[in-house]
Amino acid sequence: MAKNAQAPNGAPFLSDEHEPERRFLPFGQEMRVVEEDGKMIIEGYPIVYNEYAPIWMFREIIRPGAATEALKTADEMVLWDHESAQPMARRSAGTLEAKEDEHGVFIRADVSQTVWGRNGYEAIKNKVIDKMSFAFTVDRSGENWITEEVEGVKIETREIIKFAGLFDYSPVSYPAYKQTSVDARSKELATRHKPEPAAAGNNGAVAPDEVMEASAKIALKRILNKKKR
Repeated sequence: MAKNAQAPNGAPFLSDEHEPERRFLPFGQEMRVVEEDGKMIIEGYPIVYNEYAPIWMFREIIRPGAATEALKTADEMVLWDHESAQPMARRSAGTLEAKEDEHGVFIRADVSQTVWGRNGYEAIKNKVIDKMSFAFTVDRSGENWITEEVEGVKIETREIIKFAGLFDYSPVSYPAYKQTSVDARSKELATRHKPEPAAAGNNGAVAPDEVMEASAKIALKRILNKKKR
């Protein structure tokens, strides 16, 4: 477990099972900022379903309904750069709404009630900050590992079917995996329940650039198909 790892409320995590993973997406893609009746609003989808994402040497996809149970008990926060001491909004305070639909998890946060929220809103509005991240945990029973052939390349896919917990949604200055030490820890957390491969040959493992190339081909096909419609 990472040294000094803490939950959003500042308490230490009890084990690796409780330490969250983090994922990010660009603002403008699924998230936006709006001003409404004097309130500073961040809204959109920090969690998107049925979208493949290349993660290190595998792909990851979050299936519809993955957040259903977690949202029933979660008291998520919007934190500035995942800092628990810099809250922007919170569900129990009435400044954050989170709901699930077929597209993913939609949030709407009034960040005008704290200094970090107001400063963060301006940074996002002025495009100083352009990434959004979310923190989550997945139990062993909440994921499947499958091997698929994509464009002639065998790629392992992590399928998340149920979140164990949702903790925070955070505007971030840098994507989590751009930081080497965080990258190594995030990969360790994401693969902790991954089944051991069969002891034969190279087990069909593929290099990260092959994953990225195959994923890029899929994305390009989607764009071309959309244009044809």
